[in-house]
Amino acid sequence: MNFFAHTCIAASTSEHPGFLLGAMLPDLASMMAVRIAQVFDAEVRAGVEHHHATDAAFHATPVFTELCAEGLQVLAAQGVERGTARAVAHVGIELLLDGVLCHDRPACSRYRGALSHAQATPLDTMLALRQPEALPQLRDGIARLITAPLPEGYRDPEFVAARLHYILARRPRLAMREGDIPDVLAWLRQTRAKVVSQHELLLSQVAVALAANPGATAK
Repeated sequence: MNFFAHTCIAASTSEHPGFLLGAMLPDLASMMAVRIAQVFDAEVRAGVEHHHATDAAFHATPVFTELCAEGLQVLAAQGVERGTARAVAHVGIELLLDGVLCHDRPACSRYRGALSHAQATPLDTMLALRQPEALPQLRDGIARLITAPLPEGYRDPEFVAARLHYILARRPRLAMREGDIPDVLAWLRQTRAKVVSQHELLLSQVAVALAANPGATAK
């Protein structure tokens, strides 16, 4: 699950901006190439724990696993390397889901409120990084996200394809070849309609899994 969807799920537990920030934080840290060593703030720490519980639930849902398997099959049949196809299917579905969910204006407001909370509160009072010198990098990255065309950009399959190309380029074994882009884009266009039609069922499956393990998401 990508960071915006995490705020949508986490809000059913708490709308506190620190909690929602924590629910996004592992994804944000990964995006900005930093590693978290410790989280001091209780709200943020609870949000991080919620993130990990939600990811485990999401990745095991029947809807997600079936969409991933279908994406791998379709892309591999078009000649996309299997490792790349698997990564594109996994991450692509997560980004498309953000695009579907971003029509929820209150969710977008909570998302930007959580990012603003990270600007208004000194980050070094909330967390420590394994590379302390990278704290400004995380702070600046969060500031850029507030005005970035995200998550709204994920409504557009072409935007998602470009993001996948950028994200996977950092992993040589998973990187997309230029010739893969038309096939990836065609798959994204087809799959977006499926994510639109199945996202409510997908989220309900996540909610059921989280409810079955309340200790993992309790504040």
